[in-house]
Amino acid sequence: MEEAIYDYTNRVSHANKVKYSATTTTCIHFIENHIYSDITLEQLSDICHLSPNYLSSLFKKEVGISFSEYIQQQRIDEAKKLLTFTNYPILDIGSLLNFTDQSYFIKVFKKFTGITPKQFRNKHLHQ
Repeated sequence: MEEAIYDYTNRVSHANKVKYSATTTTCIHFIENHIYSDITLEQLSDICHLSPNYLSSLFKKEVGISFSEYIQQQRIDEAKKLLTFTNYPILDIGSLLNFTDQSYFIKVFKKFTGITPKQFRNKHLHQ
């Protein structure tokens, strides 16, 4: 619970410091609200009434990382919460967050955290 509150306050603080355009803010909110769904650049470009190429370059310019990398990062943040606060099997967490298979989930998780989901869960079980 303490970690969830800390995470929430960090997000609010970050949101207050970082000022994105209305378009990018719309994309970020959509991603946060649909993190368990399949999210495509085409969906967001339809919502924002912009071409996918323009939206992609605007997003990267403002956020500093690509649209797809941002989604991966948000999904891994969500996976970390699920690994810490639930007993869901790692395979189920990857599936819930729309990773195509377990090995891809582990690869992306390790890219962002430096450790596997199992190592992450074991580390947080003993704290």
